[in-house]
Amino acid sequence: MHASELLPLSDREFRGFREIIYRETGIHIAEHKRELLTARLSRRIRSLGMHRFGEYLTAVEEQHSERVEMLDRVVTNETRFFREPSQFDFLEKTVLPRWRAEAAEKKRARRVRVWSAGCSTGQEPYSLAMLLLAQLEGWDIEIMASDISGRALRQAMAGLWPIEKAAEIPPQYLPFLLKGVRTQSGKMLAGDRLRAAIR
Repeated sequence: MHASELLPLSDREFRGFREIIYRETGIHIAEHKRELLTARLSRRIRSLGMHRFGEYLTAVEEQHSERVEMLDRVVTNETRFFREPSQFDFLEKTVLPRWRAEAAEKKRARRVRVWSAGCSTGQEPYSLAMLLLAQLEGWDIEIMASDISGRALRQAMAGLWPIEKAAEIPPQYLPFLLKGVRTQSGKMLAGDRLRAAIR
């Protein structure tokens, strides 16, 4: 067998990976995603010097660190700033005015706690932080961001993106970000107020 050859993914192996992924994440990998799963795992399997998906399945079953690595390769980290405009519009025009009115009438505390589950590389929680900080001046705002992908979460924690991503952000929120200089040229960084609002 040639060093780069990989035997095809069998039905049993596909079921095994699907079961682990579902058990660990709650994500159901449908039958029509078989090719996608094969593509996402193949490079890792080859890098470990393996030639069979069954070998890798055994490693994933026996080693927690390899299970984490496998899940990182399987999940889709699709995100962008202000990704669902209708949701942000609803918050800005319907929810936040009501909260401000309730706070003025002492019917609610000037405090907001949000959980951004599946935050990927951070654009969702940082978008939410920009909106809340701009609309709820002086409020106590805390956003907890989580993701099953450790790689994506590390990038979210860094709060650093290519400057081209600024085009996704409404102009009124750009002051929350810093433009990179010198070694960070071509990048933008979440400012201190954003960082303070997110954990």
